[in-house]
Amino acid sequence: MELVKDLETDDARHLMWSNVASAAETGWDFSTRWFAQRGPEMHDMRTIRTTSIVPVDLNAFVCVNARILGSFYEIAGRPDKVQAYQRRYERAKLEMKELHWNETDGIWYDYDLEYGTHSNTYYVSNAAPLYAKCYDDEDDVTPRKVYAYLEREGVLSFTKGLPTSLAMGSGQQWDEENAWPPMIHMVIEGFRTTG
Repeated sequence: MELVKDLETDDARHLMWSNVASAAETGWDFSTRWFAQRGPEMHDMRTIRTTSIVPVDLNAFVCVNARILGSFYEIAGRPDKVQAYQRRYERAKLEMKELHWNETDGIWYDYDLEYGTHSNTYYVSNAAPLYAKCYDDEDDVTPRKVYAYLEREGVLSFTKGLPTSLAMGSGQQWDEENAWPPMIHMVIEGFRTTG
């Protein structure tokens, strides 16, 4: 109730609870990933805005599932479905590049619909497209850029594994020095399969 006590309208309270529920559904309950990334209220849970964030990892999972389903249909002898899912996979790769890829930083980021920009903040989920192979097969530069980004952010130096986030002082569960094994696995597999 603390989150909504200062909200004046039912619509504002419903939006707050919708954003809280959406964050919980992501499994990242809670992280500054869903909070304001700039301004005086940066990383304050009262600024939760999950429904305004396009998560890079969710789109990577959509992308990889299109590729996997295409492979399953190939085994099943359904060339029509193989082609349909190959098109979906190619479209998803293009969307990952256009919406999430930041060429300057050499990494994919969450996209903020409200501000029309990348989050430009480290979260381990930024590397999920590497695992999902949501970039061109012949591209051997992207994995190197992702590795360089992780080095620049200093996350490869943590002794307990890659941190989920670098917002260590936020008090949120997924911002502590907390390595989430499924995400760490995806980063390792992403690099392992790139050669």
